[in-house]
Amino acid sequence: DPQLRDVAFRSVTSGWANSDPYEAASWVESLPAGPDRDKAATGLAYALSRNQPETAWSWALSVESPSDRMNAIGAVYRGLMQKDPAIAKQMLESANLPADQVEALTKMNSLRR
Repeated sequence: DPQLRDVAFRSVTSGWANSDPYEAASWVESLPAGPDRDKAATGLAYALSRNQPETAWSWALSVESPSDRMNAIGAVYRGLMQKDPAIAKQMLESANLPADQVEALTKMNSLRR
C-alpha cells in the first residue's frame, strides 16, 4: 500500500531524527531522488523543526513533491517564527517561492497565533 509506505518513511525518519539527527540526515541524503526520499526528508524536517529550524528549513526546501514540500516548509516556518521571527521572514523571502505560497505561509502563521 503506497500510503502506508509514505507514512512509514515519514514516521521512521522523524523518530530516528529525534534520537540521532545526524545519522537520520545521512540516511536521507543517501536515498535517490523520488517519493521515498521526499517522505523521509519531510519527516526529518518535521522532527528538526522545533529544535533546529534552520537545518529543518534546508531539508524542507529539498523536497521535490510540491504538496509535501509546502507542508514541510509550513511546519518549519512555524518553528522559525517561534524561535526568531526576523530570521523566519528573511528565510522565507530568500526561498524563491511563488508569491501565492509565501502569502499562504504568512496567513497560515498569523492564524495560529
